[in-house]
Amino acid sequence: KPKAKAKAKADAKGPHTMTAKGAAAKALAKVMAARDKDWRIGSVVYQVFVDRFAPPADLPAKKALFPEPCTLHEWSEDPKRGDQNKETGYWAHELQFWGGDLPSLTGKLGYLKDLGIDVVYLQPICKAFSNHKYDATDYNELEPQYGTWDDFKILVDDVHGKEMKLVLDGVFNHIGRRNEFVQEALKDDKSKKKGWFYLGEQYPMGFKTWGCADNLVELRLENKGLQDYIWGGPKSVVANWLKKGADGWRLDVAQEIGFDHLKGITDSAHRSKPGSLVVGEVWAYPSRWTECMDGVLNLHMGVLIFGVAEGKFPGPSAAQSVAGLIADSSTEEVLRSWIVASNH
Repeated sequence: KPKAKAKAKADAKGPHTMTAKGAAAKALAKVMAARDKDWRIGSVVYQVFVDRFAPPADLPAKKALFPEPCTLHEWSEDPKRGDQNKETGYWAHELQFWGGDLPSLTGKLGYLKDLGIDVVYLQPICKAFSNHKYDATDYNELEPQYGTWDDFKILVDDVHGKEMKLVLDGVFNHIGRRNEFVQEALKDDKSKKKGWFYLGEQYPMGFKTWGCADNLVELRLENKGLQDYIWGGPKSVVANWLKKGADGWRLDVAQEIGFDHLKGITDSAHRSKPGSLVVGEVWAYPSRWTECMDGVLNLHMGVLIFGVAEGKFPGPSAAQSVAGLIADSSTEEVLRSWIVASNH
């Protein structure tokens, strides 16, 4: 009789156990299906430096876009390190150009698609003085060296037509010294733009620079007017480019922007374009970073993968490290982060 009771108890428990497992499996299937539909998960990302990616159709015709001290080079020439130009504060190699543009990039999208690329990530394309464009002179204007707004629309349409996404580089920690707001703040004591920057005689340049670079002016992101301009307002920089067809932002030096401001940028992007991506250049992986953005540049994961592939890092140790990343944030946040194989 005791055995019969035990069997009856087991039989009674069995179907409920199977039902629970079945429900869990269905729930997991829904999660996996949602991940499969989310373009931000599992995408292969290709970084493009527009000036150097593909040669323009007519290089000589573009010469007027590169006045001195800028120099325009033949595609066969290699970049060379140069001296600092005392007049501009730029190094010569920052002002060397090869003339690549949006039309030449558009012409290579088939090549990227054939490589298996899902996301085309562009280094800054807003108006700037240098070749790297991390010194914006106007966040809302497309760099004329790269083309026109019609060229941008053609690029966006072709990227989407090939079932890829377009992510732009958002440089919102610092701005170029030639920016009109910087110049206004330096010249007009009554300008409200003075609150957008750190100004004063305590700074050798009269303003706080980023990375000791003479032409990179650090932004005072606590200023409400500046916040509205970059991300808070309906016509903000973040909203403007998303409405023009971009699908997301990679945020430069995000670790220096701060949790609250990053959350504001991410919320603005999601409002402007639901399903858009905000991923930040953060050289760490605590949960608070992934709580305020969709993901981060997961340089750590890239190091792990190369380490295992090259036999320099034991597989079990790598697995333990990945489990730690997930424990610090979540599976979704790890999946939405970019595993960096190569980066500028």
